[in-house]
Amino acid sequence: MGVDTHVKQNWDEGGPSRQHERLRTLAIVATLTFALAMSATLVVFQLRSENAIKDGLLSQARAHAQELNAVRTYVQGFSGIYVPASAETSVNPHLAGIPDVLPTIYAPNGKQYVLQNAPVVARSVSSILARDSNQSVRMALSSLSPINSGNTPDAFTKDAIAQLNSGRHEVYGFTDGGGLHEFRYALGIPMAEKCGRCHPSWVGQAAGNAGATVVRLDATKPLTYIATSRLWTGAAVVVLLVSSALILRLLGTKVLTPMLAAQQQLYNLANKDSLTGRDVRRVGVDALTDEVARASREEQCLTCCMLDLDDFKSVNDELGHAIGDRVLADVGEAIRSGLRPYDRAARVGGEEFLLLLPGVCAREADEIIERVRSEMALASSAVEGLDRPITCSAGIAVFDPPSTETAHELFVRADHALLAAKGAGKNRGLVSGDALLRSASVLRPTCPASNLDADIL
Repeated sequence: MGVDTHVKQNWDEGGPSRQHERLRTLAIVATLTFALAMSATLVVFQLRSENAIKDGLLSQARAHAQELNAVRTYVQGFSGIYVPASAETSVNPHLAGIPDVLPTIYAPNGKQYVLQNAPVVARSVSSILARDSNQSVRMALSSLSPINSGNTPDAFTKDAIAQLNSGRHEVYGFTDGGGLHEFRYALGIPMAEKCGRCHPSWVGQAAGNAGATVVRLDATKPLTYIATSRLWTGAAVVVLLVSSALILRLLGTKVLTPMLAAQQQLYNLANKDSLTGRDVRRVGVDALTDEVARASREEQCLTCCMLDLDDFKSVNDELGHAIGDRVLADVGEAIRSGLRPYDRAARVGGEEFLLLLPGVCAREADEIIERVRSEMALASSAVEGLDRPITCSAGIAVFDPPSTETAHELFVRADHALLAAKGAGKNRGLVSGDALLRSASVLRPTCPASNLDADIL
C-alpha cells in the first residue's frame, strides 16, 4: 500500500463529522424505512381490500351458479316442468318437433300447461333474483349449439366453455361494455345422457361440458369504490413520502446541523490546540503510535519530526505575549500549508510541534520540512511589530521497516535530533540515525544537496 492510501484516511474517524454522517445516515434510513413500511402497509391494506371485494363477488356468483345448476339438474331430471300457460309462460316453439317432448298439455279441466326446460327456468329464476335483489344479477345457461338462438354464447362464454373443456373448474373475470362493469362467472354444465334428446349431435357423449352456467353481477359500484380507494391510498403514500422528506430536512437543519456545530466545538476543545489549530499533545502521541503500527504492518517509511521555534522566548519577553500568540497562530497555519493533506501536526509544548509524515523517508522529509520552515518564515515576517523572521530547528527520525522500533523510541530519537540541531547552531534540521539511541554526540554528514543541509546523527 502506497502513500496515496493515506489520502483516503479520515483523521477524524471518531470525530463529529463522521459521527454526524453516521447519525444523518441513520436518520435517513430510519425515516425512509418507516415511510416505506407505512406505504407498504397502506398498499397491502388496499390490495387486501380489493381482494376482499373480488372474493365477495366471486363467492356470490359461485353460490348463484351452483344454485342454478342444482335447479337445472332437477328440471333436466324430469325433462322440464309444466306450468300454467300465461302471458309470461307461453309455449316454447323451440321444443316443437323434438321426439318425446310435448311443448304443451291440457289438464282434464281443459287448462293449458306449457313445458319449461332448464334454460327457460334459468331465465325465470334470474328475473326473480334481479327483481328481488339489491344488486343486478343475471343468470343464463348457454351452450355452443343452442336450440334457442337467445342462448347463443357471447365471446366471454365461448372462451369460458373452451377453458372449462380444457380442465378448468370455473372461469371468472371483469368485463366492461357500454359503460357497465360486470363480474362474470362461468360454471360448467356436465354432459349428460338426456342432453342428447334435444341435441342429437351429443347423443352418446358422456364427457366434457354441454355448456356453461353464466352469472353476471353488476360490479360498477365495487370497481368504483376500488378506483377511489386507490386514489386515496396513492395520495396517502405521496403525503407520507413528502412528509418524510420534510421531516428529514427539518431534522437536518434544525437538529443535526446545530448538533454537529456543538459537537465540533467540543471536539476541537478536546483535541485541537485553540491557538495554533493543530492537534494537542495527547492526540499527536496517539497518532504516532497508530502510524508506527501502520508503517510496520504495511512495510513503508514513516518520518517523525520534532520542530521547535528558535529563541521564541525572546519574542514574548520583548514584544509581549499578544505578539507571541499571533506568531504561534501564524506558525500553526504555516505548518498546515506546508504539509500534505494527510500529514499530521500536533503542538506538544509551548513552541514545540510534532510532525508525522506517513510514507516519507529521509530525502523526502528534507523537502517537506524545508517547505514548512519556509512557510513559517514567510508567515512570521508579516506579523506587525516583529522585526525578525522566526526560524526553527527540526529533529527528524525515520522509521524504516523491518525495524522493530517502538513509537516511544522513534519519538525519543526525533527529540534527541532536535536537541542536536539546537546545539549545532539552530535554524537547521538534523536526521537521526539508529546510533542516536546510543550516543547523541556522533555526527556523520549525508545528503549534502539537501534543502535542509541535513546531517545524520
